[in-house]
Amino acid sequence: MSKPSNYSTDQHTKTLLAMVHAPYNRTKNIQSYFDEFLNLVKTANIKYEDALSIKLRDIDNAYFFTKGKLAEIREVCEAHNIKQVIISDQLTPQQARNLEDYLECELMDRTVETVERVAAWLRRKNGITAQFRYCNPIADRGALLAIAEEKVRHRLSTYDRDRR
Repeated sequence: MSKPSNYSTDQHTKTLLAMVHAPYNRTKNIQSYFDEFLNLVKTANIKYEDALSIKLRDIDNAYFFTKGKLAEIREVCEAHNIKQVIISDQLTPQQARNLEDYLECELMDRTVETVERVAAWLRRKNGITAQFRYCNPIADRGALLAIAEEKVRHRLSTYDRDRR
């Protein structure tokens, strides 16, 4: 596979994007779904080594990916010395832990990537210094989303009050 257009030789965490076409995803134009995911990654200013497009017929409850797809992802990770994998779909906490153990690298799913992007935006706009990175990237998404939502709601109410 050729190198993505945003490939860089700068030092950064070697990242692999796994763009998943899952059986429950009924999007007619899957490429637009993948493009949206790539835009999220670009907005978060994440540089990546490679991007895999993966079509799944079944979802494995333990690992999300089937054995063959897992082997393919692991092979790419080993070949490129990948340290981080970002998956375009949402995973359960158990699937995330299992994948991290199997692939031996940090894992983020779409939800975590979105939360971190919102957190970065909040820090830029509000000067919030809270750190949203955590040891287990799937730890407590609900709490993080609630915090981000509350910060946005507070900022909007302050903005509305200041405009009056």
